[in-house]
Amino acid sequence: MRCRRCHTKLDPAKKMCPNCGTLVRKKRGNVKIASTAGVGPMWLTEIVDRINRIPPKILIGAVATIFLVLILILFGNCSACSGCSSCSSCSSCNSCGSCSSCGESASGNAKPADENIAVKKLNTGGIICADNENLYYVKGSSIMKSGKNGETVLMQSDAGAIKLIDTDGINLYYMQNGSLWRMPFGNTTVQGSAPVARCVVRAINETDVISGYVSVSGYGVVDSEKLCCWGTATDGTIKICTVDASGASLTEVIRGDFSHLEYYNGRVYYYNNPTGKLACVDLGSGKTKEFAINYDSAGYALGGGYIYFCETATDGAKTLCRMKISSEKKTEWFTDDPYIVGITANDLSVCFWTKLPEGSDLYRYGHDGKGERFVSSARPISLDCMAGEYLLLHDDTQLKLYRGSGEYIQTIG
Repeated sequence: MRCRRCHTKLDPAKKMCPNCGTLVRKKRGNVKIASTAGVGPMWLTEIVDRINRIPPKILIGAVATIFLVLILILFGNCSACSGCSSCSSCSSCNSCGSCSSCGESASGNAKPADENIAVKKLNTGGIICADNENLYYVKGSSIMKSGKNGETVLMQSDAGAIKLIDTDGINLYYMQNGSLWRMPFGNTTVQGSAPVARCVVRAINETDVISGYVSVSGYGVVDSEKLCCWGTATDGTIKICTVDASGASLTEVIRGDFSHLEYYNGRVYYYNNPTGKLACVDLGSGKTKEFAINYDSAGYALGGGYIYFCETATDGAKTLCRMKISSEKKTEWFTDDPYIVGITANDLSVCFWTKLPEGSDLYRYGHDGKGERFVSSARPISLDCMAGEYLLLHDDTQLKLYRGSGEYIQTIG
């Protein structure tokens, strides 16, 4: 008796061909007996018959491979961003850390609370800001909007210099004369001083005193309903508060000897001057955390779920490092560069600039560490702020607006 497929001589006692795995069919009178008998239609019978012909080792390997692919599809991608189909650099989920491609664990768990970014951090503080569609910037005594329909004036004011503008997509916020103001989009252009109704937090030396503040020096947009702000308290410390968008409710979170404050993702970060360490306070719980990051004159920057900072050796050489906020895992980026003088970041990229005897250089990287770009041939002195892909460079006595990898837009100050 031979195999009907490969013609190998068969042992009548065996059920399968030892060479190709084909099922041995035995005749009992005029009736064929096969494992496919009685399973349904003829096409299904043929499929099952062909599967039965596959050698067991090959069949087991194929099933295991299919099972592994299903596991990777279900759990291998970033669970925190269901729309992410290819997380090669985690650009679509802000390096959330739950993808194997990110270099972190692919556990399938949701993002840690401190990395649930409702609105991406696009703006780093200054006189430009951006949302998904428009760029806003201060030019002279006006706030301008640049978008699809060209450049328009949102507000003109003679009440003093405007600074630190930001947006939640519904309102535009700005600082003026030590007070924090809110301007809803859709309003007509305002001439003259902003109306009192738009003041969110006013300095103590003006009407509508907010008790305990001498002045407001900075703020962060949590969402369209909630802000945070900080400034000098009457006892000389820095006081951090939360406030609703209308300014009706101000709640103190913490105060102390702080400097270099910045809001990011539900927390306010600062240098704790008595210890010389970088720390933060959670605006919801009021709990504080101190990081193993020492004060450095180049400062620190927040973006993409990371803290960027410099470590300075005794010989003056600087190492640009970053720390994953959720795990506090530190990695080194660039070493032995004594000329780094500043760092800034948002959720799109990180920039650092150097000051050399012959001028300054500015570099821009994605959070994956790729794409080194020399942004400006004008050898900028410093980077004033970032808004989305826009950069405001301080070049000698001028403020020049650039986009992307170095496209000059205009001079705005």
